[in-house]
Amino acid sequence: MGKKKIKDTVDRDPAADRCAATELRRRAEEQLLARAAVSRVPRNGQERRQIVHELEVHQIELEMQNAVLRQARDEIEIALDKYTDLYDFAPVGYLTLNKDGIIGDANFTAASHLGIGRNRLVGKRFESIVAPGSREEFSTFLSSVFAGQSKQICEVALLNCSAQSIFVQVEALPSASGLDCRVALIDISRRRSMEEQMERQHAELAVAKSELQAVGQTSAMELCRPMTVFRATCRAVRKWSALNLDVQAHECLRGLNKVALRMNRLLSSLLDFSRRDSRENGGSRPDHTGDGGGQ
Repeated sequence: MGKKKIKDTVDRDPAADRCAATELRRRAEEQLLARAAVSRVPRNGQERRQIVHELEVHQIELEMQNAVLRQARDEIEIALDKYTDLYDFAPVGYLTLNKDGIIGDANFTAASHLGIGRNRLVGKRFESIVAPGSREEFSTFLSSVFAGQSKQICEVALLNCSAQSIFVQVEALPSASGLDCRVALIDISRRRSMEEQMERQHAELAVAKSELQAVGQTSAMELCRPMTVFRATCRAVRKWSALNLDVQAHECLRGLNKVALRMNRLLSSLLDFSRRDSRENGGSRPDHTGDGGGQ
């Protein structure tokens, strides 16, 4: 109900204002006539009572109008205080910039982000608190804001009072007049810190993976050679002692050869996987295909 009264008070119809002015003039003329009637001596008591009645009614009308005006004023002041508090203490930094990037207004949150008192922040050139590496990007961003009518977004680094960088997402929308723009500053320092940490961890993981691939490939190559020698030895022993070994010894040698063959295949698969993974990640490793894969 209060919001509707405030809106009715602020957004008034010009035709309604003209009607109100006409009505006020009519009532003023009535009051003038009433005063003229009072200034002359009434001819009888009935006329005096009528004049007094009209004056009393008019006084009550004025009092009622004053009461409505006071109520509207109080509601506007309450709404103004409420929205001023919402603006000043919002979790997002708000400020206004003109085309030259001069700060016209700022809330407490924006001042807190930068560690600068709000009174000192107003009138300051915003670009002076932008980190040198982000100034060109911000200048281009501000020009694009005033060149269009839609919201623009960018991410820049700002310098607080301790000369430490904080990362913010800047959202700006030009005003209806086009003389300034409304800006929201959203602190994304924590998000950027997490992104950088994830990038470091990804780089460390890539290094660890590369080292693991190298160890796996080296180990497989080192094991392939003795396994190849072992299989060759088993075949030589079987051939040399074919007539001197019993059936059980032959079965034992055959079993050892099968185990060696299986191990050789596993090691070859490990080598192939390591080489393929290295190629997929842009790495390059020497080819040792002849080091026991097909023995």
